[in-house]
Amino acid sequence: MIKRHVLCLNFSDKEHLVIAQKLAKVNADVILQKASLNEVTNEDNGLSKANLILLMLSNNIEESKTLLKQVKKQF
Repeated sequence: MIKRHVLCLNFSDKEHLVIAQKLAKVNADVILQKASLNEVTNEDNGLSKANLILLMLSNNIEESKTLLKQVKKQF
């Protein structure tokens, strides 16, 4: 089975841990990668290997728009 890459953007450590625990509970064969907005804006990061992106949007609309634009640029 092929391992899938799941990119978790803007999740806290606690939220990331919960996601990892739930995926382990269902025996999902995935590689979790945690990143922030600063890492997404770094074009050398090579985020295109992600098969699934989980994106935590904030209450700040402008920040969320910026994050979405940066993620779209990667693909």
